[in-house]
Amino acid sequence: MAKKYGGGIEMLDIIFVALLLIGFLSLKHFTSWCENQISKKQ
Repeated sequence: MAKKYGGGIEMLDIIFVALLLIGFLSLKHFTSWCENQISKKQ
């Protein structure tokens, strides 16, 4: 299971993937919210 550069990277990998997912989901939520705001003004 151990990677060649030690076990510390695996935790960073998990955090990095989690941050990517959170960023992606918040971006999707933000774009849909912006579309709702624009459609309300029209």
